[in-house]
Amino acid sequence: MLKQSLTTIGAIVALSFMASGSATAADGNVNFIGEVTDAPCTVAPDSRNMIIDLGQVRTSDFATAGVVGDIKTFHINLEHCDIATLSNASVQFDGVASPLDTELLGLNSTSKADNMAIEFLDNSGNSLPIGTPAPTQVLSAGNTALVFGARYKSTGTATAGQATADSTFTITYS
Repeated sequence: MLKQSLTTIGAIVALSFMASGSATAADGNVNFIGEVTDAPCTVAPDSRNMIIDLGQVRTSDFATAGVVGDIKTFHINLEHCDIATLSNASVQFDGVASPLDTELLGLNSTSKADNMAIEFLDNSGNSLPIGTPAPTQVLSAGNTALVFGARYKSTGTATAGQATADSTFTITYS
């Protein structure tokens, strides 16, 4: 009889916990991203996914091939640089080349503008073809800003519309 009473009491306690109104459910996710590297520097968060606004330009200013727009300077910021063994960095920009000038970054297929491309410039203001390593820049211990430029360059008579392009970059240390 005692055994049956304890079983009944256990069942009542279990049912009261189930009916108490508390519930547990997975309400969201936490995702972690990152990379472990043995490079002498890390790329600063503000330089991992940059947006460079080349602004609005007029088609009448790009009536023939080879016309260039204003240079927009940008930096690839490096952090925590340890220059004990490697003290220089070179950057290479890659992406889909313009079909009319393979040294230039072509516009995305969703762009409405035509006969326009993006020209990269190295830290001296010289044209930097996509797929070509830039001249090396000296690293500083701690933080370093690698300097580059970009601008529109016409590949023919420009037509109006949105003009976007995407590029990746790779840093080589020496």
